[in-house]
Amino acid sequence: MNRKLIAMMSALIMCSSAVPYTASAEEVTETLPEWIPQNFTEALHFDNEYGKTHIEDGVICCVRKKSIRDNYEYLTEYSGDGQPEIISDMTYNFVMPEKPDKSDTEAYQEYLDFLHENYIDESYIEMFGTVKVNFEYEVTVYTMNPASSIDIEWIEKYKDTEKFMYTETLSFETSADGEITETDLYGWFPDSPGESRGLDTVSVINGHIVFCDYLNSGYRLVFKQNGMSKLECIAGDYLDGTQLTVSPPGTRSKVIRAYKPITSGTVKVTFQEALPWQTDDAIDIIEKSYSIDDDGNITEIDGNDVTLLSMGDCNLDGLFNVSDVVMLQKWLTDGETLDCWQNADFYEDNKIDIFDLLIMKQSLTNGGIAHE
Repeated sequence: MNRKLIAMMSALIMCSSAVPYTASAEEVTETLPEWIPQNFTEALHFDNEYGKTHIEDGVICCVRKKSIRDNYEYLTEYSGDGQPEIISDMTYNFVMPEKPDKSDTEAYQEYLDFLHENYIDESYIEMFGTVKVNFEYEVTVYTMNPASSIDIEWIEKYKDTEKFMYTETLSFETSADGEITETDLYGWFPDSPGESRGLDTVSVINGHIVFCDYLNSGYRLVFKQNGMSKLECIAGDYLDGTQLTVSPPGTRSKVIRAYKPITSGTVKVTFQEALPWQTDDAIDIIEKSYSIDDDGNITEIDGNDVTLLSMGDCNLDGLFNVSDVVMLQKWLTDGETLDCWQNADFYEDNKIDIFDLLIMKQSLTNGGIAHE
């Protein structure tokens, strides 16, 4: 980081206004680190490399994609025990240059370079004449006071109404020596092709099981699990990257999903792909087995070590019969042992109570058909 930026950041930190201070364009033109976008094309590359945020050189850069619509309004609100200081806040729009004559070799090469830098195929221009982009990039650069935290809330709403369409909160904190860390989901969850580069098909990241791979065009990801532990999907996205033109038919899509353990135990997870209407003909992608302790630590294990569930078999004898009903009833009334509470969770709410017992009795009466 150069001395001018350090000096300007120090002055910003001294500012005690309740409203974030914004430096003028003249103050920051020559002082921003080179990696911070300063035009639409650079913001596009940032979006595909880092996603929404990146921290480097003691500053936070947030890149927000905003639809260009007359009835949309975008707001930013701040909270936390500190106030961010805004070093730069710029909005960049896409401008398609006029195609020069091929006889002007230098100008035409610059035109081709522009197309390449914006991921635009020349054949697309020849077919459609131009590229219409219906979004813009807002690029905001922040610094923070040491030993503080901030939440930056992005709000998307209809103008002149209180109807919110979308909200998202980015959270950051600084240590006593000024080191900045992103503490929200995107502090670890990849939200761009660049951040997902090098990930295995299934990885364990920050206490989550993360799937990241390509699916065939038109296919959906199917997640199945069986075991004493249960997982829930807490985040997901498509990581094809921001493109200014439509991808060709048949293009594979890169999908990412994060699954968080909600109970401990062992579990076998299977990831498949299937067409939207398929139920029994899904194609296996990969299968993994894990042990999850009470603290949420995840360890990969052999599939033979997983205790698979069979609804109703709460005493784990391989059968669903009246002995399971008796065990559950004694557990509810006398607090006796319940070998596998997951197999008694007929109500599917991750707790065992009288409602599960009632459904269990009904299921057994109906021939042992598990509740779905």
